[in-house]
Amino acid sequence: MTRFLILFFILTAPLATLLAQTNDPEREYSDCMALAKTNPTAGFERAKRLLKRGGDAAVHCLGVSLLGQKKYIKAANLLAALAREVSANDALRADLFGQAAQGWLMADKPKAAADVLDTAINLAPDNAELLIDRSQALAAQKKFAAAIDDLNLALAKIPGHVDALVFRGSAQRRLKNFKLAANDLEHALALSADHAEALLERGILHHQLDNRDGAGRDWQRVISVAPGSEAAKVARKNLEKITDAKN
Repeated sequence: MTRFLILFFILTAPLATLLAQTNDPEREYSDCMALAKTNPTAGFERAKRLLKRGGDAAVHCLGVSLLGQKKYIKAANLLAALAREVSANDALRADLFGQAAQGWLMADKPKAAADVLDTAINLAPDNAELLIDRSQALAAQKKFAAAIDDLNLALAKIPGHVDALVFRGSAQRRLKNFKLAANDLEHALALSADHAEALLERGILHHQLDNRDGAGRDWQRVISVAPGSEAAKVARKNLEKITDAKN
């Protein structure tokens, strides 16, 4: 399963202060970042104007705008360069490397994402979200055992992290560790009963175990709770396949 990424469009206030170099640094930085999120094209133009004055805030806003415009490779390269060059503490630089990795993942370049995340995790080894992102980069390369190792570390830091449980369940299923997969998915759904990705993944597990009724129920539930999601799109395709197989 691919992680449905959530971009960290606005980082912490300390980074806003560090990056911005204007008369009203935090305001201009936050305004540009908000625009990059809601209207990436307008955010890009605002960032270009800020860039004429110089400053890392403008570069960061430019990178996030490129992500919003789906120019993932350009964004990833720019954000990684900023992370290498900015004068900030390790945790904040790790966040920037993490954003660069998200660009690589969206560009379907999991090896590049994993490499950037290696750097990020070296800077911030206690950041569970970075470990989860790296697990997805590894899983996309079919390195499921290594992905599970990262998810074990992340879950040791945040035991109830639902996404991590779902991703570990998915990786265990792919390794045919069906009982372990079921345990993780049931745990995730006990914490979040309508979690669309958990329901989708449990449906896939049911199907692999020849429980078509259980698979169908889970996939129908995905469509009910998250009709416009990527998970629902996959669930509909899966339902069509099992319907066709019955006919």
